[in-house]
Amino acid sequence: MESERAEVPADTEAKVDELHDRDAKSTSLVPWVPKTRPKRPPKTTVTLIAVVLLLVATIVGVGAHYQLGRSVTSLNSERARLRHAESLLLTARSQLTAVQSQSDAAADTLESATNQLAADQTQLAHAQAEIFAQGVSISQLDTCLSGVEKSLNQISLGDQTAAAATLSGVAANCQNAEPSGP
Repeated sequence: MESERAEVPADTEAKVDELHDRDAKSTSLVPWVPKTRPKRPPKTTVTLIAVVLLLVATIVGVGAHYQLGRSVTSLNSERARLRHAESLLLTARSQLTAVQSQSDAAADTLESATNQLAADQTQLAHAQAEIFAQGVSISQLDTCLSGVEKSLNQISLGDQTAAAATLSGVAANCQNAEPSGP
């Protein structure tokens, strides 16, 4: 081993010893301890702060509880109004359904009546055309029938002369009421 030491230069050996001394100082096992302790606040101050915080928390809690109670009351009121509105809506919907059914039935009745009216108007137009084609005068026919009825009454009373006079008075009307066609 001595031969190995002889080979290392002298100034290198001094540097190694210096490094060993520095490592020994930096790796000491004693921790750093401050010379004075920080001051703690007195216990009464801490207690006072805790009481104030507890009081503030209580006030905030009571206020929140009161606000929650008002919110619940308001919510219940709005729920009741909503249920009432839903009830009104259901009633209105059922009334609307009934009115819709009545409207549908009325529309069907109107359509049926319209069809019947059209058919009746067609029949009336045919009857009027037929009467016109036959040349029957309704007013002449009415006068003729009234005269015949009056003369029958006179005959039933035994007044033959008056009956003949009445018939001869309406004879022209009866001839004019007669259809002119075949």
